[in-house]
Amino acid sequence: MCCKWCTLWLLVAVVSCLHLAAADRDSDRDRDSDYYTAAVVEFRPAIAGASSAQLLAENLAAYLELIQSANGTTDIIVFPEATLNSLLQLTAVPKPSNLSLCHTQTDAEEEEGDVAEFMRQLACAAVEAQTYLLFNVKERENCNQQQNDNDNIIDKDKNIDNDKNIDNDNNIDNNNNVNSDNNNNVNIDNNNNVNIDNNNNIDNDNNFDSDKNIDNNIETDNNNNIDNDTDNDNDCPARGYRLYNTNVVFDRRGAIVSRYRKWNLYLEPLLNRTAAPEIAIFETDFNVTFGHFVCFDMLFYTPAQELAERYNIRNIIVTKMFNSELPFLTASQLQQGWAWGNQVNLLAAGASLPQGGITGSGIYAGQRGALVRRMVGDSATSGVRQLLVARVARRPELEPDEVTPDVERSTEAAQRQLVMLQQPQLRDFATWQVPLVNGSVQRRRLCHTDLCCDFELSLQLPEAALECEYRLGVFVGQRRYEEAQQSVVRLCGVFACRDGSVESCGQLPGMAKVTSGGEPGNGEIQALTLQFNTLRVRGEFVARPRRLLMPSTLSESLYALQATELDWSVLQAADVAENATADSAPTHVQLQLKKPQQQLLTFAIYGNYFDDDQRVGGATTAATASTGLVIGCLLLMRLQL
Repeated sequence: MCCKWCTLWLLVAVVSCLHLAAADRDSDRDRDSDYYTAAVVEFRPAIAGASSAQLLAENLAAYLELIQSANGTTDIIVFPEATLNSLLQLTAVPKPSNLSLCHTQTDAEEEEGDVAEFMRQLACAAVEAQTYLLFNVKERENCNQQQNDNDNIIDKDKNIDNDKNIDNDNNIDNNNNVNSDNNNNVNIDNNNNVNIDNNNNIDNDNNFDSDKNIDNNIETDNNNNIDNDTDNDNDCPARGYRLYNTNVVFDRRGAIVSRYRKWNLYLEPLLNRTAAPEIAIFETDFNVTFGHFVCFDMLFYTPAQELAERYNIRNIIVTKMFNSELPFLTASQLQQGWAWGNQVNLLAAGASLPQGGITGSGIYAGQRGALVRRMVGDSATSGVRQLLVARVARRPELEPDEVTPDVERSTEAAQRQLVMLQQPQLRDFATWQVPLVNGSVQRRRLCHTDLCCDFELSLQLPEAALECEYRLGVFVGQRRYEEAQQSVVRLCGVFACRDGSVESCGQLPGMAKVTSGGEPGNGEIQALTLQFNTLRVRGEFVARPRRLLMPSTLSESLYALQATELDWSVLQAADVAENATADSAPTHVQLQLKKPQQQLLTFAIYGNYFDDDQRVGGATTAATASTGLVIGCLLLMRLQL
């Protein structure tokens, strides 16, 4: 009898232990489901020294080696814009479907034209590595016959994919040898010239009907697919096909689950746009919904801001070949500020061509700052091929225990040898040169049209001679880019200048040590030693339905300050004054240092107003970024071919 009861109790204990173990496993799974592992690639394309086919082969080999180097640990890997094929090595991109491209040809492919072999190899790489894969291609779409169906499919439950608009910035044919080290970096010997073809017509093939709804103004059929109406081929180019700058997403089976054709083209005259902007969203098997776009799109409401604001996508991907611009729009600085202002996770993969001012990749977790990032700050180098990996919380607004922010980089070695553009409207700013007074608190209020900002700071002067000057600045004006693209910028901040002139602001002081002969030398660069003991900027920004307010900070290392180094607060209109409304009262924004800082280049509040009137404050202040674009334009033109 005793043994019988003992046996019964033993069975109960065993069952209880099994239930507890299962509960622990479920808890672990739930905890793991709150995170995913992402990788972005800072990638130097091979750009000269061989035929376009050979350059493509070299780039593809480097892509495959980087995917393999992740050792199957990633959920998604992102490659940058315009670093794979060129306009001489085009590919068709089939519609999203459940069919794998690995070793097979689908009926859709036969209908849409030739899918290049490199697409199949990347599909197989995604299968082998068991990872999602996002990359960017130059796409050819035949249009010599009328097309009545839609090239974009938006699947609310799986994919919201809209055809992509093309970024003419870059196509790169590469000729490089790939040698990977134990750190999973791929180093390539390059004698690279850049082949770019910028002759693209902008003809559009697809319409996205924003009046239809799935939660976010999208209408579905019974399969939750949304077909965008397409125009007929009345606008088909004489060549019989369209060219797009296209993001492609493979899932772990090697099936295309999303594609996006770049809408906001920049220096890409040969490329086409779709008839209407596309919204590209896809869901994954690790319970994360992503939206994605290309490079220059980031500066506009559609599609970039629309993904975060209208569709409430909290995990966003951008492929980039971006020319940095001082003092407010360097690559990693913009990426971190954009993620911060929108409170989203941002996966940004950038091309690495520092000789053309092109570099900048990272993974950013909203207002927690950067998780991992890379800027190559020496124009003398040929760039890098590096996989940047981070564990990311699905919801950036949470305080996850398993997410580790990147270190503070504001005290790292100065990177002043990167060739960058300069903000073209500095002369239009309301500015004030900061008096170099040791220790005393200085206060100043500056206004420009409808924006007023208050500054408070105190300095600690070095014993040695100062390397630069600083100015306070406030600006409201229309910022024009290429063609009809524009937005209104409202900003206020502190920025470094090479000397006392406004024209020198945004130029890095002390670019290199000067030899006795008066020529730049290769000696170590002297870091800025003037210290801001305290610094606070407060602005009163007008309310508008479509805008983005974000911090814009930059140290000499060419990285933004982390959340441990600054405080950011936004008081909406109704929070500021009783009886105020969001439409009538300004938004009060404050940016403040948490600790003293040296090596500071920019400390500003940057507002991008997407639908503001073109005439601001009674006067039109339009300008193009012509200053300094020559280098970037020539580089991009060569990269296209």
